[in-house]
Amino acid sequence: MSAELYKLLRPRASAGVILAGALMGTLGSVTVHGGMDVPVLNDPDTARLLNRPQGLVAGVLGPFTVFLCALGAGFTANQFAGDLTLGNMRTQLVVHPRRGGLLAGKAAAGGVIVVLIVLAALLAAALTALIVGPDQVRDETWLTADGARAAARTAGLLCLSVLAYSAAGFGSALLIRSTGPAILVPVIYLLSVDGLVGQAIQGMSEQVANWMPQSNLVDLARGGDYGRPLLFALVFAAALFAAGAVSFRRRDVL
Repeated sequence: MSAELYKLLRPRASAGVILAGALMGTLGSVTVHGGMDVPVLNDPDTARLLNRPQGLVAGVLGPFTVFLCALGAGFTANQFAGDLTLGNMRTQLVVHPRRGGLLAGKAAAGGVIVVLIVLAALLAAALTALIVGPDQVRDETWLTADGARAAARTAGLLCLSVLAYSAAGFGSALLIRSTGPAILVPVIYLLSVDGLVGQAIQGMSEQVANWMPQSNLVDLARGGDYGRPLLFALVFAAALFAAGAVSFRRRDVL
């Protein structure tokens, strides 16, 4: 893990994706708070969320949670598929012959970067909210102890949500083993296919539609009653990690 993290923390390796997370946080906060001044976009649910203590970081919840999940999955897929394509994994196995340990260390290092992406987005969203927060939002609780606890809880749930979908990038990389397709499959599915499939399934069975990835990841990040979303995230991530790990242990490393 330490060797992989040292490689990933080099500016050229991860600075771009962390900055992309910060940009998403800024855009999310501007969109959410700016929408409060537009009658068409003035959603009552958003108003209630902004008026709660965690409203300071609400800019990354909702649609921008999906973008952060896609960014995390794309980064993870690029990390693993790139090492397989370039032959780095074979060299690393000479030093660390235990495939399970090597894979766990690389996954843990990737998870650290994903958390940094989320934290950059949250920090950018919070700073932007303090600047552009609309007058109709009661923000007096944002900077209190309750606000800090609520923001920390939101940060933890959002990190868990993004890490869960980053497992899709992990599994995709180890199963497909080609950088471009490994990135595109989870990203395109989450950003477009999931919503279309969810709408089609909802017409037949709302209970089945409730277990689609996108809705559960967003519900988990927003908090509230997150029993089902939390269970989904854990099972979803465990299944994808298991699929990737089994493939990595049984197939030749080209």
